Amino acid sequence: MNGQSIRAATEATSAFLKRLYPQDRVGLIAFNDQVTTISGIELVSAVSESLSQRVLNLTAGGGTNLYGSICTAKTIIDEARRNDQSAGDSRLYGIVVLSDGADTSGVISENRMFDTCLPSGPEVEGTKLFTIAFGSGANIGVLSRMAQISGGSMFKADADSIDAAYVKISAEQ
Repeated sequence: MNGQSIRAATEATSAFLKRLYPQDRVGLIAFNDQVTTISGIELVSAVSESLSQRVLNLTAGGGTNLYGSICTAKTIIDEARRNDQSAGDSRLYGIVVLSDGADTSGVISENRMFDTCLPSGPEVEGTKLFTIAFGSGANIGVLSRMAQISGGSMFKADADSIDAAYVKISAEQ
């Protein structure tokens, strides 16, 4: 992603963060050849503005460690779920992934990601994966399979339609 694509992606993501309910919780992971946790899971009311600004400052560069980012996100969600269950909280959990579906520099293989990070059936435990297949060359197959296995949805988007994809994801949860 670069140029107009990264700008459209960051602007739509920033707007999505601002539309979340204040009592929702959100975290943010960015990835290129490295996976970087920008924010752990926090109340939207406490982090929405700062995360929105941080997203607007993201730039493209390096390779793409897509599968590693999915595994990192699932680990973070699983920890939040355990903490919520211990506290008696019941929540819906979701992971939103904006990508072209290519993994160019990850250590985790596609098969390993599906086998260990995205369990199917009863192991899903309510964490839905929503993928946004961004760009005309996006790997629809892998992004669709990632969403389907978790009970989530895949949305196709380009620079002109990405905001609409985020609105549809908001309606899903």
